[in-house]
Amino acid sequence: MKKQIMFAILAMSFFASTARFALAQDLNIDDFTTGKSAILSYKSGIHTVTQTGDPNHLIGGTRATTINIASNPLNQISTFQFRPDVKNHLSAFVQNPAFYVSHRIDMQYGNGAPMHADLSPYFSNGFIRLNFLGLTENLNFNIQLFTGTVWAQGGCNIGYYPGSFSVELPLSKFDDKGINFADVTYMNFIFQSGSGVGIVSSAVTSIEVSNVSKPGALSCHF
Repeated sequence: MKKQIMFAILAMSFFASTARFALAQDLNIDDFTTGKSAILSYKSGIHTVTQTGDPNHLIGGTRATTINIASNPLNQISTFQFRPDVKNHLSAFVQNPAFYVSHRIDMQYGNGAPMHADLSPYFSNGFIRLNFLGLTENLNFNIQLFTGTVWAQGGCNIGYYPGSFSVELPLSKFDDKGINFADVTYMNFIFQSGSGVGIVSSAVTSIEVSNVSKPGALSCHF
């Protein structure tokens, strides 16, 4: 009987630790290995493009991206591209706004069929992490999460950095208007110029939700 009780305790401990381990696994939002685009070039206006891909690498299977060029006094060309490169481990979202261009890019997930993503296991001590290859100028960055029309928002201003780095936005620090973190139907990632001269170029290699901080990552929030 004692042996049976001991085995039962060990079994419960194993399943409890397994559950905790499962909660700690990263949730991939986009690793840019799917949903390829051409190099998209613009001088003015508002333009939206949509890519589809494997939901294991692109949450919800659809990414809709809108660029808004508010001013371009020198009539220069701004570009962005979704560039899968699995072989060389250089898959990335690359943006190159031109000199003196004031721009905003909204990168949206769940814009078609709602995602119903469960972020509740990450709320108390987790965060959304973006991994960059580099950043040339100051960037104003925001994340909006929705359940239907109800939203929560987090963000920060990121300084330029000539190399790879990661930024983590704690979910518990979001300005929450009452969303259901167990049922996130839509996400919007906003990149906009924080520079007086434009040219806020960057490359993002992946976006994920995690409970485990990456060594050296910048934790930031408004």
